[in-house]
Amino acid sequence: MRKILAISTLIIGSALATLDISAVNIALPTISQHLNITAEQSIWITSSYQLAMVAMLLPLSALGDRIGHKNIYLIGLLLFVFASLLSGLSNSILTLALARFVQGVGAAGILSVSTALFRMIFSAEQMGRAQGLNAFTVAVFFSIGPVLTSLILLIADWHWLFLINIPFGLLAASMAYFCLPYNDAMTINSFNYTNALLLIIMLMSGVYGITEFSHATSGLKFLNYIVISLLCLVILIWRERLDLNPLFPVDLLRIPYFCISVITSIFSYIAQGIAFIAIPFLLHEYLGRTVIEIGLLFTPWPVMNAMIAPLAGYFADKMSVSLLCCVGLIILALGLGEIAQLESDATNWNVGWKLAICGFGFGLFQSPNLKALSLSAPLSRMGSASGMIPTARLLGLALGSALIATCLGFDPRHGVTIGLWFGVVFAVLGAVMSALRLGLRNYF
Repeated sequence: MRKILAISTLIIGSALATLDISAVNIALPTISQHLNITAEQSIWITSSYQLAMVAMLLPLSALGDRIGHKNIYLIGLLLFVFASLLSGLSNSILTLALARFVQGVGAAGILSVSTALFRMIFSAEQMGRAQGLNAFTVAVFFSIGPVLTSLILLIADWHWLFLINIPFGLLAASMAYFCLPYNDAMTINSFNYTNALLLIIMLMSGVYGITEFSHATSGLKFLNYIVISLLCLVILIWRERLDLNPLFPVDLLRIPYFCISVITSIFSYIAQGIAFIAIPFLLHEYLGRTVIEIGLLFTPWPVMNAMIAPLAGYFADKMSVSLLCCVGLIILALGLGEIAQLESDATNWNVGWKLAICGFGFGLFQSPNLKALSLSAPLSRMGSASGMIPTARLLGLALGSALIATCLGFDPRHGVTIGLWFGVVFAVLGAVMSALRLGLRNYF
């Protein structure tokens, strides 16, 4: 029973953090109207959340190795609940953006150590199924986020999008306190706050620079942030060159299996990031579908993903993880290629089954790759390994978004199709990287 409750709190935590990524986007027009702000200003409601998550995932995962993963998870949940209350009481863009930033820090605390906690609950032989369950949770709640948002806005105002998190967050925190396993510090090294600040600046400026790349008024504007990010990276690596447990996990990236798994993850999420922006544009601008039709037509991807992910996790415990990932990404590439070739008179069925293929391929890849990442690092560094998983995901999605936005800016007429073919390329590159793992040692 205690194990079931421990798993439940991790699922609730992941669900809350995931919902606040997908659900709030749908409500931006409503919030903009209520706060009397422009659409451009409203982007900060989501950007502040995402930037905080990206910036804090690795520092908090490293801190979890020093003070315990359970402690970080609890602090993250309570901070998320507190920030949800602040967001629900906000009546200006400034207070809402600040509250969302704090909420993003809380979400980073939740996600940065969740994989490490799964590894403490499950044996190595069960990690495929555990990550399948985790991937299933993310896929389901990411897909139902827009639906839940619509229902909440139908019966209440937008403040309840945040206030509804409070009871579920407190329930998860209570279960976490009593049921999650506690681990002693994995390292005796003290937490270096200067290095942590460098890491935060590096990640925030890097991701912001990537985002700015696609719509900078000056061609060199985004380079300011990229240069700052690279300088911080160089300084950080130099300062931590003799550290056995660095905040930026260079030591883990020296492990071939782990490094290849991270790169594979980034490539796959670049492909997904491209698809999640390009396909709605394709359906609306080229195929003439309405907003409601787009939402319904896109459903087969996350639904198929949610159905396949647990099965893929089960098979990941029985056969080669690398082979499953490779096949999954090839199927994703085939699906994206089919979508890129859609004709203007394509039927809804023709669109739907091709999106289902993409969801099948990504679901087949996701759980096994999560297992590969979580088990390819030593136990003493599983906190930092856990933090790299969502960091790679967010970095890939940011790169994918920037790439498709650049394609649309370069060629508004054919940019969607060009972007989708880039998605095919990155899915194939991910499959190639996954194949390179065959024969490498993967478990500690």
